[in-house]
Formats: sequence, C-alpha cells, structure tokens
Amino acid sequence: RLRAANHKTLATVLLIVAIGFPAYRSYQFSSEIVNDTRRQMEVWMLNNLPRGSKIYLDWRRYAPEFWNNEFEITYIQRAKIMPKLDIRSLKSSGQEYLVLSSLFYDRYFSQPKSDAAVRQRLREVFERVPIVKEINPEYGTYGFHNPVLTLFSLKKEDFENLEAELAEKKAGKIQETSNDKKTTFPWFVE
Repeated sequence: RLRAANHKTLATVLLIVAIGFPAYRSYQFSSEIVNDTRRQMEVWMLNNLPRGSKIYLDWRRYAPEFWNNEFEITYIQRAKIMPKLDIRSLKSSGQEYLVLSSLFYDRYFSQPKSDAAVRQRLREVFERVPIVKEINPEYGTYGFHNPVLTLFSLKKEDFENLEAELAEKKAGKIQETSNDKKTTFPWFVE
C-alpha cells in the first residue's frame, strides 16, 4: 500500500511539473506580447531621437514601426544587407542611425552551417559601430515576438568617440568600451 501511494504521489508530482513548467513559460512569453520589444524601441526612439532623423532598419517585420513619418526610414534590401553592413558603407550611408533585430542576425550564430564571414561582419558591427540603446525581452524571444533590438549611431562624432575607446582598450587603459557595456551580443569571440 505504501509503495502504491508513493507511486501515485510521484506520478502526481511529475504530472504537475510536466504541465506546470510549460504553462508557466507560456504565461511569461504571452505577458510580453502586448509590450513587444519593437514597441518599446519605437517609444524610446520617439522620445529620444530628433524628428526627421535618417534611420536604416534591417527589415520591416523585424523592426519598430513608425506610422506618422516621424523619421526618414530606409529599409535595407535583404539581398544587399551584408554589403551595407560594412563599416565603411555605414559611415558613408548618409543615415544617422541603424536598428538591427536579433530575428535577423541570431540565425548566423545559432545555426551550425552559417557563413563565418557573415558572423564576422556582424561582430564588427557590434564592436565598431556605436551603440545608442539596446532593448532586450525579459523572458526571451519567442517565435517572432520580442527580438533583441539594437540602435546604433552612424554619426561621425560617435564613430570617432568609439574608435578612441577601442584604441584605449587595445592599449590596456580601459577594460570595456561603451559598446561592451550596452550590448548583450555575446559572439565577439569565435
């Protein structure tokens, strides 16, 4: 009898865990759908960037949405995105800001057969293009909800400041650049 009771208790506990954990994770993910990171970035940009700023966005579905022409938005063509993410191209793009979504770049780090040159290009962007703001989901990206969004500055003076920091870091004068402190991008090291 005692053994049967223990099995019943164990089965009940296992059932609660088997149903409870996925239900709790679903609750966490669904709690962020209303306040998606794209909406958070949209609000932050509207409150902090000058109206009329020229902004590159990586892809319409992955990016914050602006409905009232608050900014001059240019969507980078998918077929040309990697050449456009070259540091020299970004500096001469005529744009003031760039927004990248983890829905775009994460696949190059999470899929085993992705192109090493693409990964290196993305690492260079996160290391050498000044980060203004990064917005992260509290519970993680789920499906096409809540990507990590990173807003970069493409302004000459911001590039110069970051380049000075990179030189100080290389010389051992500082441990981290402002970019290191602002991003969760974990793939600087192969």
